[in-house]
Amino acid sequence: MWKVTPPRGKDPKRWVVRLLKGIKQGPRIRTLTLHSVLIDVGFKRTDCDHSVYVYRRGDVRIVLLIHVGDILLASNSRDSPQSLKTELGSHFKLHDLGPAPSILGMRIVRDHAARVITLSQPGYIKSVLKDLCMSDCNPALTPMDEHIH
Repeated sequence: MWKVTPPRGKDPKRWVVRLLKGIKQGPRIRTLTLHSVLIDVGFKRTDCDHSVYVYRRGDVRIVLLIHVGDILLASNSRDSPQSLKTELGSHFKLHDLGPAPSILGMRIVRDHAARVITLSQPGYIKSVLKDLCMSDCNPALTPMDEHIH
């Protein structure tokens, strides 16, 4: 338990509100610290989404996504993510949870042999079908132009 007394001449109620506001800004301070570390390492924050950072140096590409307290890394190099984890580990306490099975409701499936990553949203699709009373409908393949990137 912490006991905090306001400075002499200050209203105790206003002091407590200010103290609580400082506590609520803890996540923002952590985000600003993470941002400055990533910029120092060489990442650039994207303009369209400030929770996505991109690192480009030579042939190495790393995309880093931040959601609340989680970080997802994607890279075209096997060694780069490990060196980045070491660098971030010198600034923050990290827990490596291994390959992510999903993020934000999207399932991630990796086919290492074909070098393909597939994203899908089966839970969302099932909930939409249920809401539209189409849970028992028959699925059909929908072709897509394979030249679209």
